[in-house]
Amino acid sequence: MQPPRCLLGREALALQGFPVNDGRIQRIINDFSESFLQDLVGNMVATPVLLALAAASVLSLIHISEPTRRYAIS
Repeated sequence: MQPPRCLLGREALALQGFPVNDGRIQRIINDFSESFLQDLVGNMVATPVLLALAAASVLSLIHISEPTRRYAIS
């Protein structure tokens, strides 16, 4: 059995929800060291969490402007 290892920067980005297999993202990632990417990802909020916060913010603004109307999230 092998001892556990730290995640590579690319692996950490993938776990945060970034499309690391996209060619455009690959070109950007290749410009930075793995240790820099690890530090960067360690200070991030996951992309799906940011999307959920943005959706909740928009829905709350709509609710404030039209409080009697009901909206369903699909």
